[in-house]
Amino acid sequence: ALGSVYVHTGLEESFGLSVIEALKLALPVVSVDEGGPRDTVLSGISGYLVPATPEAVGEAVASLLSDPAKARRMGQAGASFVAEHFSWERGVDTLLRLLQRAR
Repeated sequence: ALGSVYVHTGLEESFGLSVIEALKLALPVVSVDEGGPRDTVLSGISGYLVPATPEAVGEAVASLLSDPAKARRMGQAGASFVAEHFSWERGVDTLLRLLQRAR
C-alpha cells in the first residue's frame, strides 16, 4: 500500500491475485496485456495494459509517476472496481448459484 504503482509482468497469469490485491489497495496497475489482468485492469481507468516490452512498461510507469493526481484517480477507480466485483459476499453468492445449478 505504500507503493506508487504496481507493475505486473507475468505473461501466463491465469487470474492475477496480486493484481486484485494491488487494485484493492488503490494502487494503479501497469500490467502486460496477457491473461487474467485483462479482466481486472481497466486500461486507462485503473491502470494500463501494455505490450510485453520493457519500453511499454517503462513508459506507462513513468506516465503515472509523473502525474500523481492521475495515479490517485486510477488507484481509486481500481479500488472501487474490486469492491464491486470481488467482495467475499459476491464470491459466496456466485458459489451458491453454481452449487444450485449443479444439483
